[in-house]
Amino acid sequence: MKTSLRLYVYTINIIGLLLGAYTLTQFPSGVWWDASVFLVLAGVVQLMPVALANQSWVSVSFSILYASVLLLGPDVGALTAAVCGLVGSFYPKRLKPHKMIFNVAGLAIPAFVSGQLLQLTAGLSYFWLFEFLLVPLLFYTINSTLITFAIALTAGQSPFRIWNENYRWPMMNYLLLSWIGIGLYKAYALLGILGLMIFVVPLIMARYSFKLYIDQTNKVQQHLDSLQTANDMLNRKVGEVAALQKHALLMGTSLNFESTVETVFARVSEEVPYQALYIVWKNLDRDTYDQYQPAEEGMQSVAVPELESAISIVFQEGKRLVLPAREDTHVKLLCPMIAQGDVQGVMALLCPRDLLEEIDSSLDVYVSHGAAALSNAYLYQRMERVANTDNLTKLYNRHYFARTLSDMTKAQHVPNTVIIMDFDNFKDINNSYGHHIGDLALHYVASLIRTEAREEDIPVRYGGDEFALLLPNATEEVGLIVAARLLEQIRLPVTLEGHPLSISLSFGVATCFEGNIQETVKQADKAAYFSKASGKGCITLFSQIQEEGHPVYHGNKEPIVPRAEEIESRRSITKGLLHALKARDVVTYNHSLQVATYSVWLAQHLGMPPEEIERVRFGALLHDIGKLSIPDGVLKKGAHLNQTEHNNMRTHPVVGHDILRHFGSVYDSILPILLSHHERVDGQGYPHGVEASKLDQAVRIVTIADAFDSMTRDSCYRDRMPMHWAVEELRRCKGTQFDSELVDQFLEVVRQHFPDRLMDSGENPEGTVVREASLQ
Repeated sequence: MKTSLRLYVYTINIIGLLLGAYTLTQFPSGVWWDASVFLVLAGVVQLMPVALANQSWVSVSFSILYASVLLLGPDVGALTAAVCGLVGSFYPKRLKPHKMIFNVAGLAIPAFVSGQLLQLTAGLSYFWLFEFLLVPLLFYTINSTLITFAIALTAGQSPFRIWNENYRWPMMNYLLLSWIGIGLYKAYALLGILGLMIFVVPLIMARYSFKLYIDQTNKVQQHLDSLQTANDMLNRKVGEVAALQKHALLMGTSLNFESTVETVFARVSEEVPYQALYIVWKNLDRDTYDQYQPAEEGMQSVAVPELESAISIVFQEGKRLVLPAREDTHVKLLCPMIAQGDVQGVMALLCPRDLLEEIDSSLDVYVSHGAAALSNAYLYQRMERVANTDNLTKLYNRHYFARTLSDMTKAQHVPNTVIIMDFDNFKDINNSYGHHIGDLALHYVASLIRTEAREEDIPVRYGGDEFALLLPNATEEVGLIVAARLLEQIRLPVTLEGHPLSISLSFGVATCFEGNIQETVKQADKAAYFSKASGKGCITLFSQIQEEGHPVYHGNKEPIVPRAEEIESRRSITKGLLHALKARDVVTYNHSLQVATYSVWLAQHLGMPPEEIERVRFGALLHDIGKLSIPDGVLKKGAHLNQTEHNNMRTHPVVGHDILRHFGSVYDSILPILLSHHERVDGQGYPHGVEASKLDQAVRIVTIADAFDSMTRDSCYRDRMPMHWAVEELRRCKGTQFDSELVDQFLEVVRQHFPDRLMDSGENPEGTVVREASLQ
């Protein structure tokens, strides 16, 4: 209880107790019989209240109370009011002691004041006005005011607002009850107990009639409430059905299995109070099960080595299971997803426990729609896979290869490499051991290609005894590495069904950065033919045919395999470092990708060798890796850095250099880029103030790309600069911060990749730049 409320209640209680003690000492002699009659009658009538809505009660005891005030004066009237308050404090609900005393005081005080006023005005000619109107209104006003202030202190609201909303309207009822009390007073004065009974008995009968009316009204109200509840439930069901129909249409709009799974997992509507947790789906190709569930980035799919017992039961029996959930208010449902008469999956849902029976039908609709949509998408995906896959080798077929090449033609400025492999002695194997062994040999070669290919590569059975491997976003050097590994694996002896075989393939490798990828396939095919004509079992790069006139690799491991391992190791480590950078600060991660793109564009424009372009790429991707050591309070600060923070930020080139130095020789070639990308050609940069003569071309390229992207990108403490402003800033700093010739070349590259309007109007290429230099 609040201090102000406690003080108020205790004050009223003390006044009430003092008033009770005073009235007992002033009790008039000779009226004990009359007082007893009114005290008993008031208590009896107070025991017969009528229940109203909102747990409130009403009785006619005020009539008895007012009659006692008129007949016996303020002292007896106050005691009669105290009896009414005491009885009302015990029935129909017992109150706490301090509330009980407050209830008694709230009736006794206005009764005593009203009686005193009646005595003072008894001799006046207009006494009837006080008797019939003013005194009852005074009684009601005092009583309601005492209660109003208690409520206001409890709720912290205005007492005037509370009185106006709750106590203004019952005033007329109390006025009518006071007139009944006047009748009781007149009847008792003339006829005694008989006169009192003449009024009280009809009042009691009226009370029972009123109670019957109220009870009937409550029953009608309960019936109306039940009808309203049923109507609300019906409306909710209609809303559920509408939401489910809409969601069913969404689930059926895609034949891609993964996107259909995401749609099924999406929240149907606020009107449908259940949520999918995960789906276990039967994989018919591997005769296993896959589990799909939402993750932070898209949908997560994992193979299920062994089904849980509950899920296994649902697959076998096709019936729903109800399991306890972590929250006591919910349950976990395992629902069979039945399509084409078979249980193809199990959906786990979280459902409110109290709505389980109510949503039974809509839940079945939701699950059945999801099962049908997933089954159709899965069937379509299987059919598409069959249509795109070679039946013997399980590699992609030529039809899929042609479609992929057509799609890749639309992507520009990305290096794509094609390897064509021609089976040198396939006809001899067929003639010597039969077509069955020849098929096994094709299958064996296909398995080696799948093993040595990268995850994103596309292995293809290109013809009867020809294979192709498409390497997206891969340079010629990477293609040579993959081809060399394949060649070494294929040369290993193999025995198929007891027949020792010697298998040989001729390789052709071709790469394009832009233009017609189909032409690149022809070039790789020509390089493979060159290998076949040069003795078979070797690798030829199309780019080397005119220059050297002989294959670049015959199988000697020394020149290429260590280099391949080094590049693959660098690629793997770089992916891990970029992943860590993205988790730490996605802004710096995106900046690094864009700087790498700009840097590679410029390096290609300058005609740098492929090895040097790759050095620029990796150096640009990792140029800010030292920021992993910068505290979040500095790295992500939403305001300009102070001097201490600025000095801390300037340590990242040295820290990045030290991080990569620990990986041995893998990153030796790019360490100068990390260490010096903030140096200036005038020697005023950091960390060492190196002059232009000591900065190699790769460093100066990354420096320009880094500055340009920083100016045209939003940061945590400033908005991005319009592109034409950034162009002018590069021009202004030529010869001091940046290499003059490289700035001119860079601006030419930027103008080639972005429309002139972006260079002149101040618009930024947000969403336009393709980050081509990122590692796949």
